Amino acid sequence: MFSTPKAFVKIYFNCPHASSSPESEVLTDIFTRLLLDYLNEYAYYAQVAGLDYGINHTESGFEVTVVGYNHKLRILLETIFQKIAQFKVKPDRFSVIKEMVTKEYHNNKFLQPFQLAMYYCSLILQDQTWPWMEELEVLPHLEAEDLAKFVPMMLSRTFLECYIAGPSVSIF
Repeated sequence: MFSTPKAFVKIYFNCPHASSSPESEVLTDIFTRLLLDYLNEYAYYAQVAGLDYGINHTESGFEVTVVGYNHKLRILLETIFQKIAQFKVKPDRFSVIKEMVTKEYHNNKFLQPFQLAMYYCSLILQDQTWPWMEELEVLPHLEAEDLAKFVPMMLSRTFLECYIAGPSVSIF
């Protein structure tokens, strides 16, 4: 034990609506990227304070990971939760993220053979997963309004699982 007051918090947002269709899968992906984008300005100050965070799209929703000094984690987590609860879609940022996601989906054509094999194995083994071709077909038809309608519906059925580690962590 090194007696450093650092903590680790991982919160899984399990959202049944997040992977119910190719459209919802893509919208969840865009949501997590926009959330990171919206928190980007705040992230600089969090890093200066010795904190780090990540928001990742998962097969059943998304996850928030926060690492750093435990006396400041609560402030960062409150900010992240506030951004999630008061999520508003900015059409200009939506367009940028949508274009980025489209390019990434197109790049799936150029994966190495072993990467494609692993991808197709995961499609077979995982429940409610969609081929990237189906997600790519849906992507051009999505607009900022679709995401604005989808996020409250996705969050309405969400439940959380938390893992917290560190000395005297008082997050909640």
